[in-house]
Amino acid sequence: MHIMELIERGVIPILYGDVVASDEGFSIISGDDIMLDLGSKLRPSASIFLTDVPGILDADGNVIKQLTNASVVNERGTRYIDVTGGLMRKIRSAMELARYTRTYLCAIWDLESISRILHGGEEPIKCTRFLPD
Repeated sequence: MHIMELIERGVIPILYGDVVASDEGFSIISGDDIMLDLGSKLRPSASIFLTDVPGILDADGNVIKQLTNASVVNERGTRYIDVTGGLMRKIRSAMELARYTRTYLCAIWDLESISRILHGGEEPIKCTRFLPD
């Protein structure tokens, strides 16, 4: 079934990167790139990057509530760098996506924050919102 058919039926897509066939044999398509491509075209009311942390964390481990391009971000403290570009790539994709839709990074288990975002209520407590400059 095409993704647009699912959206028209009220399904909220959860997407992730994967290995895909390419002219070179196989390539990795980043879930961040998928989010940016679909978000810029479909303009959803919100987009959420789901991770294993509650948001972008400062040096003391506290969630940074809002992030802009003007903010200083340093990836050296991250303990997990994935093969599709790590945290900085995700941040760059999220900042670009924020030009088209409300964009957040939240923990996948933070159902309260996810619900707040999806229902357009109060801002989530434990997520980072990306704001366009």
